[in-house]
Amino acid sequence: MRVFGLLAIALFILATVGCQSLVPIQPKQTALAIPQHIYPPNNASDIPVSLTFLWHTASSQHSSELHYSLYLGTSTTKMELIGSQLTDTCFQYQSLKYNTQYHWSVVVYSQTGDSSRSEIWSFRTRFENNHSPYVPSRPIPGNSATSIVLENCSLQWRGGDPDSFSLVSYDIYFGKSQDAGQLMIANYPDTSLLLSGLEFSTKYYWKIIAKDHYGATSIGPVWNFTTEAASQQFSEDFDSYPTHGNPDPLKWTINKAGAWLYISDSVAYNSGGKSLCFIDTTETGSCFIATRLPARSVGILEFCWRISSEYDVLGLRLYSQNAQNDRQGPQLAIRAGQLQYYDANYIWQPICDVRTNTWYHIRLAFDCIQKSYKIFVNQRLEIERATWTGRNTPEFDLIYFMTFNNRICSKAFLDQVQYFAGSRR
Repeated sequence: MRVFGLLAIALFILATVGCQSLVPIQPKQTALAIPQHIYPPNNASDIPVSLTFLWHTASSQHSSELHYSLYLGTSTTKMELIGSQLTDTCFQYQSLKYNTQYHWSVVVYSQTGDSSRSEIWSFRTRFENNHSPYVPSRPIPGNSATSIVLENCSLQWRGGDPDSFSLVSYDIYFGKSQDAGQLMIANYPDTSLLLSGLEFSTKYYWKIIAKDHYGATSIGPVWNFTTEAASQQFSEDFDSYPTHGNPDPLKWTINKAGAWLYISDSVAYNSGGKSLCFIDTTETGSCFIATRLPARSVGILEFCWRISSEYDVLGLRLYSQNAQNDRQGPQLAIRAGQLQYYDANYIWQPICDVRTNTWYHIRLAFDCIQKSYKIFVNQRLEIERATWTGRNTPEFDLIYFMTFNNRICSKAFLDQVQYFAGSRR
């Protein structure tokens, strides 16, 4: 009996323990995540005296049940409660003092009584009694200046602000209209700007608006200047050479490898003179004619060429002898019945279709500072901003017209080669 009694007691105890283990365990309450500041940023300066504090919501499955307290003070040991029982993660405050260092912190609370405090961040408010920037003055080029050289041409002016604490930037208006109404650059931080893409014999208008970071502005007057006229630096119409001869070797470098090059009087561009004829019908020959030009970073190259077959290929290249890296500049070619240019990505880009036995007048206006050039065909602008492969070409002083040993050029003609540039600074 005693054994059965002990056994019954043991079974009762085991059954009781088993029943208690089926009771659900309450999850343990975890600490709240620390609130993260957003605005004002830590150690920021020039903060408005009227602002909205922003911070991240502390991570929680019940964020709608959280509330916040915001503390602010001029010392980390003397911070006052300026907002309590806040349910949003923002708080507007309009009672800050000018030019004062502040510290702020956020405490988050849950309905269960848990809390978490953020780091203490600091910021300084902006100065009081801001003045407008100085009116831009002392323009360079001077107002109404003429014959301004295109190479390394820059805009310069006197700016600044009477307040040492103000940050000033400039909106630059520039163009050909008298009101200089076209915004070229906004929020420019300097008082000097190097220009590119200017044209010869052109009047430009410009205006500067100075702005500080408080929002005050000062509008400068409209100034103007006129660029220099382009002068002819090189000219070749091939009219001074005998028919079936070659150009003067003192002026031209000529290389012929299995190809034929001679002066022709049958298809001159001006219908009254002569032109240069390239012939290579074997795909094994090649030839080029090259000349030296006055070195310029801004200039205009003009020439006329024509092909006799839709399969003819004829090319042009500009080079720089003084480039530190790749010397090649603009490259054009008539190929596959099109006029094309070789861009900075080493891809042939189409310009326009070409017809056989038709003269095309080509005009390239290049700017090495801008690293691009405009392409005109028969006086029409076809490409506004063509690029070239050379990565560091400060100027151009060599031109090549050529056929290729892996392309047919049955008969192509070149005439009226001219090069225009301004003074060199």
